[in-house]
Amino acid sequence: MTKRFTPQETDLVHTWVDQWLKLIYLINRVTGTEDPPFSPPPPTALDEVEYMLLRSWLIEHEEGFLSLWRNFSDHMGLSDDVEQRACIEEPAMEKCANNPFLYYYEPENLYGIAMQMDLQSSDVIWEPSEERAPAMRSLMIQTGKLLVKLPRWIEDHSDDT
Repeated sequence: MTKRFTPQETDLVHTWVDQWLKLIYLINRVTGTEDPPFSPPPPTALDEVEYMLLRSWLIEHEEGFLSLWRNFSDHMGLSDDVEQRACIEEPAMEKCANNPFLYYYEPENLYGIAMQMDLQSSDVIWEPSEERAPAMRSLMIQTGKLLVKLPRWIEDHSDDT
């Protein structure tokens, strides 16, 4: 039998999804587009502040969210599949074992994110890799497609229904 979720848990899931999608939008925006000109300018101070605020919020709420995510992924039979799709590189798999979303907000700044995601073609200047970006965008989209199913599932299993 599936656990029934409280209104607070439902709200947490909705807010988490919203914050995570904002984070992914920010990462995509600062690391370039597939349309010319590819390379964007380095992130602004406001971009960094936005990243730090999103990162802080996600870290602060991850414990409560992850228990809900595990319920969902276990119920849907996604557990092993999600961790494998969330991270491409073998060292990152260990980081993602308990939290497939950590990979996207673990580094302390946007440059760290670009380095971790292997989106930087230079370790000296801001130069996102045009070749690597499409693969990482695809990975973020796959993870996002799974994540956006969670709010509806939680609502279907909440105490309010």
